[in-house]
Amino acid sequence: MAITADAVWEIRADATAGNVNGGFFKTGATGTDFSQQAAAQYNLTGVTTAGADAILLDANAAAVMVGNAAHIISGTNFTAGWYEIISVVAGVSITLDRACTSAAGADGVVNIGGAISLAAANDDAVFENAVAGQKFWVKQGSYTIGGIITMAAAGTATVPILMEGYATTRGDKPTGATRPLITNNTGTTITVGAYWKINNVSFYGLTDGFVLVTSGISNVYTDCKFNFATATGSRAAVYGTADVALIRCELICTSGRGVNTAGTFTAIGCYFHDSAIGLISSGSTHYVVNCLFDTFSTGAVWLSSASNATDLFYGNTFYGAETPAGYGILLAASSTDVRLLNNIIYGFVTGVEHGTVGQNMGVDMFNAYYNNTTNATNWTLGVGSITTAITLTSGAAGDFTPTSANVKSTGLVGIFPGATSTGYIDIGAVQTQYGLGAASGGGAGFPTFTI
Repeated sequence: MAITADAVWEIRADATAGNVNGGFFKTGATGTDFSQQAAAQYNLTGVTTAGADAILLDANAAAVMVGNAAHIISGTNFTAGWYEIISVVAGVSITLDRACTSAAGADGVVNIGGAISLAAANDDAVFENAVAGQKFWVKQGSYTIGGIITMAAAGTATVPILMEGYATTRGDKPTGATRPLITNNTGTTITVGAYWKINNVSFYGLTDGFVLVTSGISNVYTDCKFNFATATGSRAAVYGTADVALIRCELICTSGRGVNTAGTFTAIGCYFHDSAIGLISSGSTHYVVNCLFDTFSTGAVWLSSASNATDLFYGNTFYGAETPAGYGILLAASSTDVRLLNNIIYGFVTGVEHGTVGQNMGVDMFNAYYNNTTNATNWTLGVGSITTAITLTSGAAGDFTPTSANVKSTGLVGIFPGATSTGYIDIGAVQTQYGLGAASGGGAGFPTFTI
């Protein structure tokens, strides 16, 4: 057997240091959930077993333990680790999900209940217990990773592994500083396996490497912040190999890349800012929708290898600087099927550049170009392009206030009205083009795009 898919883990900054507690409780179990507290409910010593088996012998055994984790710390012939308590004979024995001794055990030290602390050398061991369907709750607080975390454990397409931050009550969907903060320090990295979904968590990197490496397929991050204070241009806040999706996330990489991906990539409602490059990809198939790109020393988006699948950029604001800097979108030679629809591209040395002379199977419709030294190189501005004056004021938080009559850009970085998460776009008014001749807001044959 193994730890159940119904195990729900609790991570708390005030938990007993060293990841020594039990850490989880099985949903629906008959016992009492002791995982949502700072210290273990039971600190057992002198535990024995009759042989190489899964039955702990201890006079403190109680029915309320069922469904909790038994964390075996040490003991003669004991295998340290986390186990699920399946059943109990009160005052006699505790049956675990699998064998925990190689022979008759003696002097066992076993903790039951209490949350996981992180910031320990065995941080990786905690996450290696995961199986598809498990969930990790992370309470608001600051956590500094104590070692290299490689989450080899994987979910499935229908049953992912979940990690979700909360402020005071599970499921309260924190934003900004109320999200838990996980920091990588010297020599530490976090690598996520396949089919993980992470929500409402902030990640911060202090040293060289990556804040988060998403090595498995089909990972989804929602309402997360990734901030990397690297001095190395080749590093990234998020490094992805295949099929990564970011939803309403914030990405900063001081001298590097917000996202560096080599596979299919999706970003919806995200905020890329204050990096050398916002997004760089050597893969194919990109969907970037309703995102805000603000202030890059090199450029906002670089598709560094020829992309021959669908690349859709829709409803985004790309802002370089009032004094044009870098590029807005740089497309490798021979890229095909690139679709730019309803974007604002403002304040770049080159707004859009294609590596092949003559536009190569690209579509440009209803985009607004202004305050670029050159709007496009090897790229043809298409139907409904706006090149008349647009005035955007970039505030400290990356919020753009339009004063142009014909384009409304992204709204304040804040909370969506009636929503539960941080938003980086103005609902109902992303890149809507206004006042172009007709009472409806568009000239003859000119549709307006309203999200």
